[in-house]
Parts: sequence; C-alpha cells; structure tokens
Amino acid sequence: MTPKLARLAIKRHRVGPLLGASLTAENRIKANGNAAARLIKSYKANGARRLKQLAAAKNVSKILADNDIAYWPVKGEALASQLYDDPNKRWAIDVDLLIQPKDSERAVKLLQNNGYRAAKQKNPGLPFAGKRLLLHMRMNKDISLYDPQYSQQIELHQRLNYYEPAGLSNWCRDQWPSAEMGNARSSEMLFYLLLHGSMDRWARLKWSADMSLALRKASPAQIDEILAIGQKFQCRHAVLAGLYWTEIIFPSSLPTETLKLVQKYIAANHSAQKLINAFKYALSNDNHPPKKLMPRHFPTPAWQIYKGMWHKAMLIIYVPIAAIIRRI
Repeated sequence: MTPKLARLAIKRHRVGPLLGASLTAENRIKANGNAAARLIKSYKANGARRLKQLAAAKNVSKILADNDIAYWPVKGEALASQLYDDPNKRWAIDVDLLIQPKDSERAVKLLQNNGYRAAKQKNPGLPFAGKRLLLHMRMNKDISLYDPQYSQQIELHQRLNYYEPAGLSNWCRDQWPSAEMGNARSSEMLFYLLLHGSMDRWARLKWSADMSLALRKASPAQIDEILAIGQKFQCRHAVLAGLYWTEIIFPSSLPTETLKLVQKYIAANHSAQKLINAFKYALSNDNHPPKKLMPRHFPTPAWQIYKGMWHKAMLIIYVPIAAIIRRI
C-alpha cells in the first residue's frame, strides 16, 4: 500500500483504523513505511477519540434523560461494540442521537445552556432558536453541537435521512429501544443501515465493512423480512441492491443460501441493477460525495431510492425550497 492509498483509506473511506489494526496485530497487509505509520497512527488516534466520544455520549444522554427527553442512539458505538472484535477498528467521528421533533427546540436550548456550542461549519448562523431552529432541523434533518468537556461532535436528528418517506423515522423510534444501543443485527437495524448506505451510494468502504460483518449470519428468512420492510417504505430495490453490493465488495458476507436468494431477486429487479452501477461510480470517484450524486442537488439520490410518484413530486418541490431556506 502506498501513502496515497493510505490517505484515501483514512480520509475518503474511513477504514484507516481497520487497516492500521491489521498492521499492528497480524501484519496481514503490505504497506511501505510511511503508509504503514499513517494507518497505525489512525488506529491509535481513533481509539483515543472513541474514549472521548463514549464520555461525551454519557454526558449528553444524562442531560436529556434528566429532562425527560427521549433519545435513540444511532449507529456509532452500537456497531463498533457489536460487530467488531476490537471496537477501535471502526472509525469514530461523532455521536448520533435521534430525538422526537417536538423535543427539538427544548433539547438544543438545554444543551446550549450546558455549554454546548454550535458546529459552525454545519450550522452557519447559530445560535438561533424558535421557529428558525425548527425550520433548520426540519429541512436539514439534524443539528450539530460540540460537547464542552471533550470537544466531540453531537448530532441531534429529527429524522434519520435528509429525505425519506413519511413515517420512516417514527417507525424506527417504535422499533428501537430508547436510551440504549439496539441490536446491530436485528432486521430493523439492518434495513436502516442498508437504506443509509444506498442513500449515500455506498461511497465509503466503512459502510460496506459494517454491513459485511452485520450480514454474516443473516438467514434467507431474515432477508425476506428486511425486504418486506423495504417494500413498506417503497425502497425494496435499494435495500436489495445494498445487500448484493456488500457481497461484491466483501465476498462471503452473505451465507451461501442467503446469497442464492439475493441473486435470484437481483436478476429480476432492473432498478436494483441500475443502482449497483451508480454505487460503482460513486466508489470509484475520488471525491465524497461525488458532485452529481450529492443529496442537496437535483436530482437527489432519493429520486432513485424511493418508488412512487408522490415521493418524486415532493422532491421537485422540496429541493429548491430547502436550498433557498439554507441561504436565509
């Protein structure tokens, strides 16, 4: 591995810690001195950052719980601790918490009163409150604040995706346990991870690595259950494409019988095949996200992810309005 590839692994694909751990423990990959040093440094730095994030998550969780604000941990530590033999192998970047829209303004005010400051690069113009705050979160799905003690980024989500069918985030709140990490291999969690990856075109290898580990024990019956959830939210083809994409990137991710079932479904689903071609383009592009696939430009990834003319009509209206509001 060259220094350029090491940089790509760290900055673009966020698998630097995973590769660095392999060099440290088993030396299973070949890298020259500079590249190896960068990967090992990434692994060690990620371990230190993860400890800070655990402490920051504990702090923000206590503040929310003490004030009767329900929250749901998303991804992050749930995936690191349940899927990886060494949680430090999974890139840690922020703490994601899903809250209810009705609690948005109160939660942000509460955190600001406790010293949390705005992540300016994601929320220009903060601090703000009232109707403008609610509009910001409604159009951007989340708001980013920094923990005052550990300087870790906390993301409060009103909904899980920038654009999604009505009811999806509420459905996830109903399915996932509140205030604790859910089962990373449950059908509900696998559905969300597959949808999340497809919405971002699987442009980072980190997401594919997560899915490869999560799907190792998935049975054909569970795959049918996941696809049924996808059908409920009109994105079955996107979930199916994500399943097959994981197998393409990391062979043997799916058990043999499960893979046969997925291949059967893929062969009969033209929309899923088109998405896989889009995933290949996104992965081969040096930038993330590729400009033509950025969710804030039209046509958005949601145009290909969700079925139904209602969703497409809403996108035509939603995207220009969201662009205008972000400039207010």
